[in-house]
Amino acid sequence: MRPQHFFAMLCAAVVGGGFAVARGAEPAQPVLTPYSPIAAMADAVNADRLQATIDALVAFGTRNDFSEKSSTAGHGVFAARDWIAAQFRQIAAGTNGRLTVALDTYLQPKTRRTPRAVLESSVVATLRGDSPGRIYVMSSHFDDCDGDCTDGAGIAPGADDNGS
Repeated sequence: MRPQHFFAMLCAAVVGGGFAVARGAEPAQPVLTPYSPIAAMADAVNADRLQATIDALVAFGTRNDFSEKSSTAGHGVFAARDWIAAQFRQIAAGTNGRLTVALDTYLQPKTRRTPRAVLESSVVATLRGDSPGRIYVMSSHFDDCDGDCTDGAGIAPGADDNGS
């Protein structure tokens, strides 16, 4: 056999073999087993309760930080804040004192982004665990804005802001 023919046959075998491998069975994917504590938490998620929470937050009309001066018992950012704090306090009632709820309120001074000083307030829920050296932080926000984020009077229900 001439060297050119041998080389051509070798190339054909390599290329052909490569295609055979490419067309062959896919390698088996590893089977992943869910970590049982995480799986239990995921199973505990209640879609109806999530929807009820979204509906309740939307019902405040706006959660714009600049609505703080016009907030009433059922409207505005502080009404939403108080409702969220009440939800955490209900949960805290069943934790034997491990869960505490507080408000962190401060005056945000006027800046380039904030045309006037605005009273900001956050809900802080702290759950003490069994390991004093460990800290787990979960964070979210409940404020929202319409097209003008300094418009405290506009309707800004925020249904699509983390809730969709």
